[in-house]
Amino acid sequence: MQIILAVLAVALYCVLVWAFFVYVAKYLAAALLSIGLIVALFDRFHACLVPHGAHERTLPPEPAYREYLYDRGWRVLRGIATNGFRMAWEHVEIANRGAMMLFSDMALVTWPLGVVAYASLGAAIICGAAIHVAVTLVHGTILGVGASLWMLAAWTLRAIERGGRLIRRASFVCPHADCHLPMAIPLYRCAACAAEHRRLLPGRYGVLRRRCRCGRKLPTLMMFGRDTVPAFCPQPKCDRPLSAVIGTARNVHFAVVGGASAGKTVYMIAAVRALSALDDVRVRFLDSRDERQFKQIARRFDGGAAAEKTTPGSPTAFLLNVQTNDKETLVYLYDAAGEMYAGSESLRQQNYFQTATAVILIVDPFSLDRVQAELGEELNEMRPLLRPSEQRPQECYDRVALLLRERQGEHIGSVPLAIVLTKVDAFDLQSEIDAIEAESIATPQQGTVEGSRAVRTWLLRHEEGNLVRSAESDFVSVGYFACSALGRVADASSAPLRGHGVLQPLAWIAGHAGIDPDGRWREPLRNATRQRITNRVAEAPEEAAS
Repeated sequence: MQIILAVLAVALYCVLVWAFFVYVAKYLAAALLSIGLIVALFDRFHACLVPHGAHERTLPPEPAYREYLYDRGWRVLRGIATNGFRMAWEHVEIANRGAMMLFSDMALVTWPLGVVAYASLGAAIICGAAIHVAVTLVHGTILGVGASLWMLAAWTLRAIERGGRLIRRASFVCPHADCHLPMAIPLYRCAACAAEHRRLLPGRYGVLRRRCRCGRKLPTLMMFGRDTVPAFCPQPKCDRPLSAVIGTARNVHFAVVGGASAGKTVYMIAAVRALSALDDVRVRFLDSRDERQFKQIARRFDGGAAAEKTTPGSPTAFLLNVQTNDKETLVYLYDAAGEMYAGSESLRQQNYFQTATAVILIVDPFSLDRVQAELGEELNEMRPLLRPSEQRPQECYDRVALLLRERQGEHIGSVPLAIVLTKVDAFDLQSEIDAIEAESIATPQQGTVEGSRAVRTWLLRHEEGNLVRSAESDFVSVGYFACSALGRVADASSAPLRGHGVLQPLAWIAGHAGIDPDGRWREPLRNATRQRITNRVAEAPEEAAS
């Protein structure tokens, strides 16, 4: 009887278990699976609300806040993913307590419930984890795509600005002494907190504007006002302020070279005065120091006094903003003391030859051996007033040409060279050159000479053939000019000093640089030269014909 009862009990137990798995388990499993998925989704939602410490922060190398897509967004995603998995694990630990249904004293009765619970909750955990991972991947993909589109926009704007500079041929070049180096972009200092932004460009810190560590918004493009942010040279040894116009207009770099006392400074000031007097040309000084120096020397000229000697050392560029033909050009004029050209080592420190657009070689005629021999005592009597240069033009030229080859390599041929014979007001040199010009009109010669053929002939006649041949061999474009920067010898007279012929060399190199392609600067000079030579021929036709 006991055996029968036992068999009946076992049979009843099996029927109940079978009935449970057939009629109850699927509903219970569905309920538990639904609860598990709801809990997993709640964990994800709750993880988004839990603080994760993703606060804004400034990140090197710039003292600014990175955009959300490049810093905070990823830290938020990491915090959400970490919190979500942590909460899910806590629920797994709670589910593990159901192990008593499998291993407790009542396991014989509760094990079907444990199996369903473990299977359902396990499936819920797997599905919830898959959802969590999928949502995390989607979140990360959105951040990644957004960051890529952001950077694409940033690089596009960079390319547009750089392309605009290339079209205008504008660049960033430091004008200060002992530097003169080109730069990719200046160093910008925040006007509010003086924080140094070395790459104020569209990028991870902002496309149109970036937020400095002090909270101030700084524009990242010239078109939005980056030139209003104080700019400085990024070279550590320099770190001096830069004009806001640098980088916005086309740059040309004219180096005025020559020996000590050759007349470089007076020529440069006289040429700028003549340029400022032209119609349709507007000259503006970008540095108050340059404007003060110009006005000071101009007042000395008006009072009959020449300019003082240039201070030895590397020059600070004379910056001019020249507007003509609806075009704006930033002109760098470099005037180093003549002593710099006496030695190769001191000259090699002049970095502006790396970016030189043109070179003006000032030739003091009274520094030539042939002229000194011809004039003899007359020159000695006038020496205190004329102050002839102690350096020969050939020595200065050789050092400059060597430095240009070192700095610009094969591009030296593309740099125009203007050879300017100055101080022609003394000893009636201008009349001598006009006579040679009249000879060339009466007896045409083959070949073309840019500028004045008479100046070239004069140099050849005074044993400077080596200088002429060297220049024409090294440079594709060589122009010859004669001028008097002061108009007369600067003696004790207080009559104003007014130069003549000073603009023609500057206009010639400006034409080669594309500033004055139509030659409008030179037209008044051409007319004056033609009239002077015509008068010369009319006064002495027989001499001109010979």
